[in-house]
Amino acid sequence: MHFLIILLFALCAAPLAAGTSIVSGGAPEAVIVLPEKAALTEEFAAEQLSYWIKEITGCSLDIVRAPSKTKNNIYIGRSFAEKKYADDLRYLKDSEGFAIRSDRNGLYLFGARPAGCVFAVYDLLEKNTDIIWPCLAAGMDRIFTASKDLKINKANYRDKPVIPERAWGINNGYYYNHPRTEYFCLRLKTNAANAPEAPRKRFGFTDDDYKCHNLWYYLPWEHYSKEHPEYYCLIDGKRTKPGYHANLCFTASGSAEEFAKNFIRERIESGLECGIAGIGVEDSNATCSCKGCMAPIKLPGGKLLKKEENGAEFISAQYYMWLNRAAREVKKKYPDFKIATIAYMFATTPPPVPIESNIVVVYCPIGKNIKQDFNGSTNKIPLKRLNEWNRLCSSFAIYEYYGCAANYPRPVSYVIQKDLQIMRNMKIYRIYSEWSLKDNAEYMSAMEFWIVCKLLWNPDQDIEALRGEYLRKTFRGAAEEMKKFYDIVRDTWYADGSSSYYYDKAVKSTGYYLLKDPETEQSCRNALNAAVAKADHPASKLLASKILSIFESYVKEAKKSMVKTGKVMIPQIMDASIASVEGGAWADAVEITDFSDLMSPGKKPAAPVSVRIAHDGKNIWFKFHAEGVKFPVEKGPTMWSREHWEIFLQTDRSNPSVPYYHLAFDSDGGKYNAIAFGIKWEHPWKVSIRKNEASWDAVVSVPMENLNIRDNSAKIHFLHHSRQNKANAVWKGNQVHEPGAMTDIVFVK
Repeated sequence: MHFLIILLFALCAAPLAAGTSIVSGGAPEAVIVLPEKAALTEEFAAEQLSYWIKEITGCSLDIVRAPSKTKNNIYIGRSFAEKKYADDLRYLKDSEGFAIRSDRNGLYLFGARPAGCVFAVYDLLEKNTDIIWPCLAAGMDRIFTASKDLKINKANYRDKPVIPERAWGINNGYYYNHPRTEYFCLRLKTNAANAPEAPRKRFGFTDDDYKCHNLWYYLPWEHYSKEHPEYYCLIDGKRTKPGYHANLCFTASGSAEEFAKNFIRERIESGLECGIAGIGVEDSNATCSCKGCMAPIKLPGGKLLKKEENGAEFISAQYYMWLNRAAREVKKKYPDFKIATIAYMFATTPPPVPIESNIVVVYCPIGKNIKQDFNGSTNKIPLKRLNEWNRLCSSFAIYEYYGCAANYPRPVSYVIQKDLQIMRNMKIYRIYSEWSLKDNAEYMSAMEFWIVCKLLWNPDQDIEALRGEYLRKTFRGAAEEMKKFYDIVRDTWYADGSSSYYYDKAVKSTGYYLLKDPETEQSCRNALNAAVAKADHPASKLLASKILSIFESYVKEAKKSMVKTGKVMIPQIMDASIASVEGGAWADAVEITDFSDLMSPGKKPAAPVSVRIAHDGKNIWFKFHAEGVKFPVEKGPTMWSREHWEIFLQTDRSNPSVPYYHLAFDSDGGKYNAIAFGIKWEHPWKVSIRKNEASWDAVVSVPMENLNIRDNSAKIHFLHHSRQNKANAVWKGNQVHEPGAMTDIVFVK
């Protein structure tokens, strides 16, 4: 009798096997089963599975609390797996991984952590249908083949991410995250949320908050500046309000302790649940010049660190010693609470002091050339700091800029893959990156974002296979044509040795990479036009059409800019008087006067500036002039805060080791020279200064030998920083450190 009951139950349970139907003919053949006391995230996973099955088939599955005896059962939640699949749970421990298992009783979707259930749902759909979530834009955020039948053919596997936490700061016009954006990123198996108001509990993520640039918030100027002006930076003899133009004074007595008191009240005890919260330096390199901040620092062991001996370590030590004081106050009351601090601006340099155990460092390699990985020749400084943080910290996080400048479809996944393979062997538990999904980036770089999300889960995946999957699922009949376009973008980008940074401009990049010759431009256009014609899904055609439209708009704007600026012909002048400010030969040099404000292109600089250029076959000669300067001008702590000029010179765009040369000099004749961002470079160039009553002039000679000038041509750009006006003037309003924004010059013989 007992045997018959078991047999009857087994027959009624409709055991799940490969190819078993979930929906047939538009009718449900399965139910979704939740535990009696389901967690919020398990309920969310069940809702998502039912929603997407209805999207694909037109039929939603019932969500129940007890197994069906007549339909297939899809169990969601850890509790169903604890006895059956204990080995999987051990494998998935401390990760957001998942397992999908089946037996005669049904299908099981679960994870060791709640988020695993959600990721299992999305993975099940990806592997058993042709659905893809290709981009964020409405009407194009899901592509699939509608069908009234759905079978599960792929089950019985498990997976977990190589990178424990994969976080995004998505800039889509709604600050950094928005519920719709978070749902989109979640489908790609990343924890998208970044702000304390984000609905992460439902997703199964922690409530940690990594906000930065907030020193001003916990020590507000309006509250303390009258009674405690010493809390704030002394800049040019005045105490300055913290924010974009200044940080805090890091040696003021009592400031760290008062800061900690406010932080505890406003952040920890505010009612917003949180295990980690951010305290980060402002978006500024400006630090204090009071007596306390200029005095030597006594390091552990008794050694004195002087600012003039190592300015980078000095300022970094000052900040982390101040933060240690605040962290100790937090630890007294909340010993398990963690403080995340962004190692950014002056704080990127690892300090020569220990860091409190409740501080989590978030290293920000802001000067990294994204066209090369950490091992690239131009990224020696970011790599050095990465290794130093790895030695100093027991655990730390990364804050990247991979998705900035995504308005142009930079093929960054190839570099990111190598970076991830380097970083996964370090003590890094969280990789966070900004990524723009607005102003055309949501279309142009949609494929790159999709691929990078996949790599964050497993950086050993084949990028070409991922590209193929994305193009095939997203563009279908137009996949080959879209591949032609993206292959051109990739090949022209990597064939060029120019560097690429977070602030690259899409129009400049289009002109620089895709309009180099008419054939490349036309090949892009032909591929995109053919893709629009061949796209055989409404969303595919819409996305291909959008990319074509954006490409044409970039080309149009790039050509306007290129026609307007043209090439500047640099005359050859053999007159020796060119070495003097008053030399008559300067009358025959080309003169550049169309400078504008860096932050407001088109706006004239506060005071007139100009540059004259010539060459004598051996040297490039420059004559710089800046008005509106009354000497003596107070010296800034670094070259970049002083009255100075900068030259950006690219001579060989095919050489990745030398993307461009960077020269700078101040009004006292101090010099700086490097390759790209801070790579040391020795070159025997000269500068002579003449100070006038309300202006200054400089003559600069740069030997052409060893500059690798090809075909008598180069690209160049200039910046003038006014110490008195605290403003930057640039040639034609173009961005600095960006080869695509430099102007073509030809050395006439």
